[in-house]
Amino acid sequence: MSVVDPSPAQANEPLLSLSGFGIAYGERRILEAIELDIPTRRIIVMMGPAGTGKSTLLRTLCCERVSAGSVQIFGEAKFRGRTIDAENCPVLVAQQLNFLSNVHDYLASGLANRSELTRTEQRQTFTDALRRADLPHLVPALDFRLMDLTPLDRKCLGLIRALGSDSALICLDELTAGLDDASQLLSLIKAERSRRAFLVVTQGHARMIADEIVLLDGSARCSASFVLISSTGITASGIASSP
Repeated sequence: MSVVDPSPAQANEPLLSLSGFGIAYGERRILEAIELDIPTRRIIVMMGPAGTGKSTLLRTLCCERVSAGSVQIFGEAKFRGRTIDAENCPVLVAQQLNFLSNVHDYLASGLANRSELTRTEQRQTFTDALRRADLPHLVPALDFRLMDLTPLDRKCLGLIRALGSDSALICLDELTAGLDDASQLLSLIKAERSRRAFLVVTQGHARMIADEIVLLDGSARCSASFVLISSTGITASGIASSP
């Protein structure tokens, strides 16, 4: 599981770039006027109060279904120099996983080259990935259901699945929520930083993994703005409407 290195020209361009970007449900704007550039091989943590659109932003950037209602997207969003679409977008690890799937099938659904591998080859790929991630205890669990595993193991597998996509940017939505000890998961994220970038929504552990922190901060007028707390390599600004 590896990411193709960008060309020298691409390396100087943002991996993800948003300009005048916004999201609305019908007439209600959730996010607007977002300016955000994310470089390669960085861990960017996004924090902020509930309801300011953090999860909505991640799901939209990853071309995941946001809601059953009418969603409007405006402004410019580029990933690896091209407009974001279902064939060119970051990969999301959401808060909720498919608990009914068994581990092998769940991991296989995220493989970039799934169609090129036999089931036996897939299993060897997962075995190698789990051992590299210091998760050898999950190798015998490849035929288990996700719901039969611990919350920490499920979340580690969610990340392993995303790594199998070979995406240059992985978005993590509250991946450490509900965990008493997230150190193993955080170590895995940091170990992958040399190969890809992460955009992480979290209310905790930010200082432990972040290269930069972006704050989506609500104001007294129920709006919010991106505030760049650490300023190495990325720029960010924008407005978000709160409920």
